[in-house]
Amino acid sequence: MEPVTIKPKKTQSVILVMGGLAFVLLGIFMLTVSHKGQLVPSIVAVAGIVFFGGGGILALSKSLNPSTDIVISDEGINDNSSYISVGLIEWQDILKVDEGVIKNQSFIMIYVMDPDKYLSRASGIKHWFMKQNCKWYGSPLAISTKYITMPHKDLLNLLKQEIATRKASY
Repeated sequence: MEPVTIKPKKTQSVILVMGGLAFVLLGIFMLTVSHKGQLVPSIVAVAGIVFFGGGGILALSKSLNPSTDIVISDEGINDNSSYISVGLIEWQDILKVDEGVIKNQSFIMIYVMDPDKYLSRASGIKHWFMKQNCKWYGSPLAISTKYITMPHKDLLNLLKQEIATRKASY
């Protein structure tokens, strides 16, 4: 199989960077405005700067990175499309793929024989998010198609076709 590479949508990253910058500037503005000794507005401003600044930096680094988000090859699915991506998901581990929806955002759920194998690759907050995916959807592995160039249905159909082809050859 010739590898299929899927790149990120640059426009989405630019929007996230601009949104992060806007909230950082709003936080700085809140810090500079006199609150006459009130602690809560200052805490909110600093939290906004840290949270949205961090998100903006992640989005900026993603938009400047020329690498691909997803590569589908003979080895499997190499997913680097989000913070909770685990890298290579080997074909022999995959049971099926299916659609999942969270608040009107579609995901491709990847069901594997041994979820713990992939959970063990993560730690901290990434591990926690993957555990939540496992609890809610039965798998720690999900691909968000919102920020990639291939349409959701096309990727879902391609993955289903690849899985069926590989299962038939086992």
